[in-house]
Amino acid sequence: MTNCKSFPFLILLLLTFQSLLTAHEDPSYKDVQVGVILDMDSWVGKVVYTCITMAISDFYTANPHYRTRIVFKTRDTNGEPLRALSAALDLLENTEVQAIIGPESTAEARFLEVLGDKANIPILSFSTSPFLNQNPYLLGISQDETTQFKGIAAMVESFKAKNVILICENTANGREMATYIVSAFQEKNIHVTYTSLVSTTANHEEIKEEILKLQTMQGKVFVMHTPPSLASDLFSRAKELGMMGEGYMWIITSKIANFLDSVDAEAIKSMQGAVGFRSYFPALRKLNNFVAKWRKEHYSLIPFMEVKEVDYNGIWAYDAVYPLAMAVEKVVNSSL
Repeated sequence: MTNCKSFPFLILLLLTFQSLLTAHEDPSYKDVQVGVILDMDSWVGKVVYTCITMAISDFYTANPHYRTRIVFKTRDTNGEPLRALSAALDLLENTEVQAIIGPESTAEARFLEVLGDKANIPILSFSTSPFLNQNPYLLGISQDETTQFKGIAAMVESFKAKNVILICENTANGREMATYIVSAFQEKNIHVTYTSLVSTTANHEEIKEEILKLQTMQGKVFVMHTPPSLASDLFSRAKELGMMGEGYMWIITSKIANFLDSVDAEAIKSMQGAVGFRSYFPALRKLNNFVAKWRKEHYSLIPFMEVKEVDYNGIWAYDAVYPLAMAVEKVVNSSL
């Protein structure tokens, strides 16, 4: 659909699977176990799981002659990074998975990085951190967040602004991304006068206090790089304090803009006036067909709820399954 990283991605998987796949007793086809580690209570987890199961069904419907079949073995993290590690250990020891899909956060991906190295299996992560490029077994299947920062800096430069205030989440990933954003602005001789690191567990009063502090600072250009839920609270407080009107400029990164479909209408209303950067997918027929199928699938699962749009993680997850299935088939055929 988006043809992301397909050739090098496939080659790496081929090299990895070459030493791992073993023959199945059934001569008609071989099952290959692939672990899936997601927070099944989160919207992202539900979307990703639905999309990878759709992808498997679509792929083998289109390729019935394939001698292999990927079988997903799912584990739920309940939103706790350490559970991702225990889930991966369980999958490796008890189900002998040949790949793992799903670490949603950078923290989870870092935990699983060591396991991927030791077990020599690919781990397909949704983390957008550039550190993924440093490990051959840790594969990012979503877009590298840092690619947008130079574009944001160039836009701010075009408005002749010399100072900006940066707002990030107070996590390891948030602090890491802040350094990349500051670097992009430095290249344009734009000064980041203050970096606000906000806890993802901050309550309304704590967020209001932080926004009040930002209101007193020099500079009225704000760049926000936080999860959508935190951004919603920040914008609500900013609107209450009159900071969304004339004289202020707000820019949101793809970390927020890519997932606005999962944000409620009231939160969207509070963001009016902000400029967003989001990932781009060409309007191809295959993508349109996928979105239509997603809507039908989602409505059949939850018929009385508003049908939300599939998010970017779902599209990336769907795409990742295809080269994975192709790699498995090629390796099995080459070993015969």
